[in-house]
Amino acid sequence: MKKEEAVGEILEEASQLLEDLYQGGLSTVSESLERELERLLAKASDYGMECFSQLLSQLLERYRAGRHQMQGEESALLRAFAMACTYVELAKERNAHDAAFAYYEEKVM
Repeated sequence: MKKEEAVGEILEEASQLLEDLYQGGLSTVSESLERELERLLAKASDYGMECFSQLLSQLLERYRAGRHQMQGEESALLRAFAMACTYVELAKERNAHDAAFAYYEEKVM
């Protein structure tokens, strides 16, 4: 599997997971979604996506911190969520450009 394909799969998984988190409400994340977030974090780290791993880690941390408070700090949680969503969208664009470049480089050379 090419690098662009592997990264693309991770980004698609992340996009779906973030959509599920959004639709379900960030204040009520289920244990299964939390496990999926942990799995995705580990997978991103394994593929060297350190910045994304850190963003997912912050999201998970802020969610867990808010879970044990009567009034959670929504702004920090929403900021972490928004940063993760922005990263995924920008990374998808970059990955598409990298894949196109690799394709044309392969055809020309």
